[in-house]
Amino acid sequence: MNEFNNYLAAKKIDASTLQRNEPVLYGKFLHHFSQMHEKSFTARFLYKFNGLRRQYPLPDAEIREAVSKPKMKPKIIPKTKK
Repeated sequence: MNEFNNYLAAKKIDASTLQRNEPVLYGKFLHHFSQMHEKSFTARFLYKFNGLRRQYPLPDAEIREAVSKPKMKPKIIPKTKK
């Protein structure tokens, strides 16, 4: 369940508000999420997420925590003279 809440946070959806206001939909999503791969779940319910993102937005502070990714730095290799 915590993995599903983290998934919803990455999609910028407030899981606690969604669960409180629409428990049947939340239960349906949770069941499908436990049965299939994350990418398949996203592909199947992509259009529902757009509406839910507007209806149950995640507060800005939580968005930054959920989406923070390490920054990649290019590896610089010095040129050697021949």
